[in-house]
Amino acid sequence: MLSKQETGIKMNKRTFIFQHDNASIHTSKPSKEFLARNHIRVLDWPAQSPDLNPIEHLWSMIKPKIKDIDPPAKTKDELWEQFQ
Repeated sequence: MLSKQETGIKMNKRTFIFQHDNASIHTSKPSKEFLARNHIRVLDWPAQSPDLNPIEHLWSMIKPKIKDIDPPAKTKDELWEQFQ
């Protein structure tokens, strides 16, 4: 996260609302306790709702193609090369 000096904006966690997709890892007891303990507001979001993030759809098309490349990437640079 950028500092106030970098953005010129006063950041206050009370002004933010966390959004997640209700996946089980996000709704587990430890996750809920962490969010509550840290006073993080969570946006109500229906379970199994469509994913509105376009990068997720792109990744779902690219991931199987990358997995088929042999040998698999061992570094981030190799993965980027395969992605391109």
